[in-house]
Amino acid sequence: LFLIVLSIWRQVFAGKSSQETNDSGGVVVIGHLQPNNPAIAHEPDILRMCADDLRERGILPEKYSFEVATRESCNAYSGVENAAHLHYMKNATIYFGPGCNNEMLAIGRLAPRWNVP
Repeated sequence: LFLIVLSIWRQVFAGKSSQETNDSGGVVVIGHLQPNNPAIAHEPDILRMCADDLRERGILPEKYSFEVATRESCNAYSGVENAAHLHYMKNATIYFGPGCNNEMLAIGRLAPRWNVP
């Protein structure tokens, strides 16, 4: 998961100079769509741990931070609705999830229109 977050970080800042990256600052919003399943209830915490690790290693510029916005998925297409909420209301930069095929297909078609991975 750490490597995925790191590769996403690099995609977000591809083409930006180190001056732009270090001076402007900002928040990278991770849209996390999670099924209501106790076995994976700690996924948001793991994403936050990855972000903390990036900061401790000096990979994440000081003026940038990750915000993990978790919403339900895989319940009567709630993930599609929540992906739209994350895009339009939270300005999600990237999506993790959902954990089911039917919603993944729908969100997978929306993500390129929104220009997010």
